Amino acid sequence: MRKLSRAILKLGAYYLLLTFPVAAHTENISHQSQSAAFSSSHFTITDEGTTQKPDIIFIPGLSEGRDIWANEALRLSSDYHLHMLQINGFAGQKFPHNTSRFFLLPSVVKQLHNYITTRHMHPVLIGHSLGGLIALMLSQQYPQDVSKIIVVDTLPFYGNLYGPQATVENTKKIALATRDNIVHQNPEQAKQAQKQIAQMLALSPAGQQYILINTQTSDPAIVAQALYEDAQTDLRPQILSNKVKTLVLYAYDPTLYGKTDQKTPAGDYMETIFKAGYKNMPDVTLVRIDNSRHLIMFDQPEAMNKAIEDFLR
Repeated sequence: MRKLSRAILKLGAYYLLLTFPVAAHTENISHQSQSAAFSSSHFTITDEGTTQKPDIIFIPGLSEGRDIWANEALRLSSDYHLHMLQINGFAGQKFPHNTSRFFLLPSVVKQLHNYITTRHMHPVLIGHSLGGLIALMLSQQYPQDVSKIIVVDTLPFYGNLYGPQATVENTKKIALATRDNIVHQNPEQAKQAQKQIAQMLALSPAGQQYILINTQTSDPAIVAQALYEDAQTDLRPQILSNKVKTLVLYAYDPTLYGKTDQKTPAGDYMETIFKAGYKNMPDVTLVRIDNSRHLIMFDQPEAMNKAIEDFLR
């Protein structure tokens, strides 16, 4: 656990960053009608793009709004029917229920399955970060629901950011402490942390600025619970049976956070755990996006868009 603790100090911040909201993209798209004949307690979906075309569901990450996908949606809107999801409690969207006791991710997955079956779709799922985890969970539990999935900078076990020997069990105390800290954090301490977080999460000044602008728009209780559930979800044991065609995009920045040990730059460590995490998935393609941090859509939008569009062809 000593090595694991050192790794936490170096890499744990990578996901602690995500306890803060991420801004909408510069280029907004006008949301069309709320999807009809469907109601969810945990998210909303808006319809965009072209009806009668193949379906894509975009899933944003922790504390992100649906507009994180705005530029990609604009590029795909003429050829696809787009369904833009946003989880309640993130990015200014209220969570309408008591949050003292709830499990967020299983409910989102189940309700998204209901949305897909109600509308008789067989969509592509595209998710960033926590949204990628949701896509993986749904494709694992309901493989018949989806045609392909694209996950952007998502690990099948987030706990590996704490070290290669991390497990659900030996990271549970850390996850609980992080959850409680988010809910009870001192506002002044949070404000000071936001500047560092913005620099760690995105290389681009635009991405950093949007992070700073939007740090106060998500519900801390929802963010804390989602991060805790993310940290306690390990999909690696089941990944061998997930035969859905999958694209994994992951960020690579060799300067990120110095070194995790005496030999390995953090960027190289991230590459190692991405490859290890997905090595047993039957039909997966990994694409590294260089010179990017977690918000690839800000740091390297063209590279991300090209990889997505090539995979969709």
